[in-house]
Order: sequence, then structure tokens, then C-alpha cells
Amino acid sequence: MDPFTHTLIGLVAGEAVIQARARRASAGATGRRALLWSVSAVANVFPDVDFTCVGATAPAQLGYVLHHRGYTHTLVAAPVQGALVVALAWLWLRLRARAKPVSRADWGWAFGLAVLGPMLHVGLDGLNTYGVHPYWPFDAAWRFGDTLFIVEPALLLALGAALYLATKLRPAKARLALAIGAAASAAVVATFALASACARTRLAALHARLAPDARLLDVVLTPYPLNPLCWSVVFVGVERERYFARRATYSAWARALPAAACPEPLRVVGGPGSIFRLTTAGLPSQPELRWHDGFEGTAAELRRLRAEHCSVDALLRFVRVPAWTTLSDGTVRVGDLRFDGAGKDGRGVLGTLELPPDKREACPSHVPSWRWPRLDLLDGA
Repeated sequence: MDPFTHTLIGLVAGEAVIQARARRASAGATGRRALLWSVSAVANVFPDVDFTCVGATAPAQLGYVLHHRGYTHTLVAAPVQGALVVALAWLWLRLRARAKPVSRADWGWAFGLAVLGPMLHVGLDGLNTYGVHPYWPFDAAWRFGDTLFIVEPALLLALGAALYLATKLRPAKARLALAIGAAASAAVVATFALASACARTRLAALHARLAPDARLLDVVLTPYPLNPLCWSVVFVGVERERYFARRATYSAWARALPAAACPEPLRVVGGPGSIFRLTTAGLPSQPELRWHDGFEGTAAELRRLRAEHCSVDALLRFVRVPAWTTLSDGTVRVGDLRFDGAGKDGRGVLGTLELPPDKREACPSHVPSWRWPRLDLLDGA
């Protein structure tokens, strides 16, 4: 999710503890709010400190996708990050000569919020198509929630309203406002999660009917903000020894809102905006499914690129929807169709590498052990 949502959730969590503590004591409420708000907000964005590690692996495009949402986005790292945040808060208060003393109980609550923050961060990041691997080192697989867009205004509205009211109302009503805000936020996530699960089941059945010879490997779903009815879809699979990735727009309620009436895809598809050579999807559109374009290639060619270029092998530890193309000068562009549509020039596009012809690049260093999302394709299973 976006940093603002993470911060807002941290503030709401901190305020919830403040209101719970207000039942027992009111002394030091101002200092307590400053401490708990600060610790909780920082802890909820702290996992993104891994941006400082992207330079560990070159080139930058590769380092970013391998190290962002990396080790700091794991549950096992949450207590360590929480301890660091609390230590920074303690040091800050020590350096402030006029800082009010903080009780041992408040430090305990601060530590609890500091540990909870990274866990909430990982959970939220796991709700979109980018994914996380929260169970490392026990399981290095990516987990993709395919539930929320990276910015969901309904979630921001529910959390923001709850926080505002909680700071303006008396304790009893403030606690009620926080409870309603939490329930509304949960309802937003649950609505999109249910829509995602139903869409995945329906789309798999629909694709099987339209392409009976295809073996579907994955259905990548991205919802539209504020709209659980319209979804961007990528079907990933193999058909007659050919790998395919087909992009479409899906409507969960075609009678009320046909797929053709859904907004344009969130990213430019096909045409001059694509950084890969795409084809038509080759399947008939339906009221609930509007096809856009697709990529086709052979799995054998992808395996060859992986075997010949260690940088491609490293990149494929991130890529969920592989795509590649050979440019006019012989350069091979390899990337992830999830992040296509940023313009003709593939340089700098998230999760994209360019391999110059007749040039053996040095193998990247400090490559994490994330499991390849498309191991089912790379192993030929």
C-alpha cells in the first residue's frame, strides 16, 4: 500500500491504545499521545527502510524488485524492527531536556505498537498484486493477495474519519468512532477480498470454456479503486506448448455494468505504450470480459534466457508474468507484464532488464533466495 495509508493505520492503532489507556488514567495524556502516535506511525512505515538496500544489487531496476519488500517485509523481522523504533524514540526523548517522563506501562504499550506496526505493514502490502513473502526464512514463496489497488480511497476515508473524530470527541464516543472506523475498514477489505475470490473462480471457468486446450497457471487480478465490480486481469498459462499472458477487463456484475463500460485499464495496454511486442488475445469478448491484448512465446526460450543470463535468473525471482522481446538492435528486453505500459523506452520500468547483444554481463551480487513465482513454467511442470 501507499505510505500515507500505512501511516494512517499506525496513527489509528496508536489512538486506540490511547483511548484504552484513558479509561484508567488521564495524567500525561498529551505526552502519551505524542509517544504512541509517533512510535506507531513510524513502525507502520519502517519496513520500507529497505529502499536503502536496493543498491546492493546492480542494475538498479533489479536491485529494487529484489530488495524492496524484502527481508524487512517478513513477520520474523517485526520484533527487531519494533525494538529499533522504540530505541529511537527513547533516544529522542533522552536528547530532549524538557521531555516529560514516560511510565513503564506506556513504554510497554509503545513496544507492542512498534512490533504490531511492521506486521500490519506486511499484511497490507500482501493485499495487492505486487506481493510479499512474509514467512521467510521458513518459506521463501511470494504471496499475492490480488485484493486491493495500491491506493484505496475508501480505506483512507474510513481510517481518516475515525482518527479525526477520536481526537475531537469525549473518550466513550471516541472509542465508538474508532470501532466504527475499524469495522468500516474491515468491511472494505472483506468486500474486495470476496469479489477477488469470486472473480478468480469465475474467470478460471470462463477461460477454460473459451480456451479448452490451455493449461491455466495463474490469474492475476487488480481491482479498480473504489470499485469492486471492475478488475484488470492477466491470464497466465500454456497452450499447445506456447506460453501466453492475456490481458482483459472483467466485470463482476455484467448485467449492471458490462466489462465494456468499466474504465480504461489502469495501465496503458498495447499500442505505443507497451514495452513488449504484444498480440491480440485471440478470444471472443463476453459481456463480463473484455479482451485487450496478450503476449506469446515459448517456455523453452524463457528457460534459455534464464540459463544464459544470471541476471535473468535473478529477475525471475520477482517476475510473476514474464514477457520478453528482441529489439531492432538485438537487445533482449525481459520484464513483467504486470508493470507494462510505462512508455516505449523500457529503461527504468519496474522489473525490466535489457540485455545487449554479444555482451556477457557480470552476475548480480547479493541476490535474495526468493522462490521464483513462475517455477511452474521454468521447470516445465
